Amino acid sequence: MRPHRNPGPSAPLQVSRQAGDLPPTRPSPQRSRGRQPLSKAGSPRCPGPGPHFRTCPHTWLRVPPGAVRLPGAVRLRDAMRLKVLTLNVAHGAPFAMPLPFLRRRSALLGTLDAVAALLHREAADVVALQEVDRASLFSGQVDHVEHIAARAGYPHVHHGVHSGVARLLAQGTALLSRHRLEACDSAHFGRDRRVDKGYVVATLTGEDGPGPDVVSLHLDPFSAPVRQRQVDLLIQALRQRPERPRVVLGDFNAEDTVVDGPVARLCAALGLHTPAGGEPTWPQPRAQQRLDLVLVSAPLRFTRYERLPEAVSDHHAVVAELAGPAR
Repeated sequence: MRPHRNPGPSAPLQVSRQAGDLPPTRPSPQRSRGRQPLSKAGSPRCPGPGPHFRTCPHTWLRVPPGAVRLPGAVRLRDAMRLKVLTLNVAHGAPFAMPLPFLRRRSALLGTLDAVAALLHREAADVVALQEVDRASLFSGQVDHVEHIAARAGYPHVHHGVHSGVARLLAQGTALLSRHRLEACDSAHFGRDRRVDKGYVVATLTGEDGPGPDVVSLHLDPFSAPVRQRQVDLLIQALRQRPERPRVVLGDFNAEDTVVDGPVARLCAALGLHTPAGGEPTWPQPRAQQRLDLVLVSAPLRFTRYERLPEAVSDHHAVVAELAGPAR
């Protein structure tokens, strides 16, 4: 649930953009252990320093003949191509009060099936989800993460519980991937608000070694100063990880035109960029604000950036296709 916000007049955001890439029309954070990913395959320990790295499955995908596996993507000649998607699923109950336990089970599963069908059709390499739950009383005793991932065909899952009470709540963000996830981490912003806000991050990995870091992020909907503090925590955490390209996806609860807002701060601190303009993503069915975004760092560039029209949540999904050098 979000109150309607009017950010007021503001100057255009001055961050790094890559013109011409798109078609013309179109404190440390508190750690949470979360549940294990879906795959039952062998799960050696994720490499990297620190005790917070969780166990991740190592399952390979089949790739087209002649293609070579690349970290988190497919290498065709000397280029990396990656398709990503972000969606706030609103706990499977996209209403003014998102309370899935009040819905009939058939209606709740129908909403989750619609989300899974959208993801299956788009076939992104990586999907970032927000407001997505594990089985609990609040979720209607349905594991939303497992239900969506299994039906959409994603063997690798990293979910972080940002608001959890045993058997009552297990709310958070997630990454679904067709490629192996390593160096998985999760943090919630409980210091600011006891709500389900936080992030998960993982490194897409292939036979050639680690690829880009991918983040699924959800920021506070009520307070700009709180969002700024949350973004500062994320920046601090990402700077502690090995230097590599980054893809940050999620529900920022702020538009990218806000001067010194969370998007501007992330872009300036981490060298990220996102296409200028773009269609609003919230609320359905008459979206007015562009809250859901994809940010990437050089040398990645956008070859497609699009808001999807389907109404499977109170947010529109956003899909982006990225290209960059293989090395």
